Amino acid sequence: MLSLSMQHGGSKTPKWQALHISLGEMNLSGSLLLGVLIKSRSPSSMTTKICLRSGKDGDFQDIFFSKTMVSFAQASVHLDVIEFDKNPNLPRQVQWRDLILFFRPGEFDISLLDIRLFVV
Repeated sequence: MLSLSMQHGGSKTPKWQALHISLGEMNLSGSLLLGVLIKSRSPSSMTTKICLRSGKDGDFQDIFFSKTMVSFAQASVHLDVIEFDKNPNLPRQVQWRDLILFFRPGEFDISLLDIRLFVV
């Protein structure tokens, strides 16, 4: 689906590196949870934090999924959910949402083989 490779040419390691996936408005009213399933592969093991960013009126709020995704040389599947009753500050209706994958700072190589979102 998508392969990413990052090298930096400067003397400083970046503080963060992220992939933003636009989800549009995504109204979550009446839903119980939002889940993510990601199949990935990386030549050397690496970790990725996943976040749901919700934006409204020029401001945004981040809610991080509780588990850290770990990618290995062999394809692996990561599954996690945000339960809305455990995250009462998550706005149900906003102007836009992004799914953000925060990669470790510095050089990395990862293949995202499949990304699926589901709302229950």
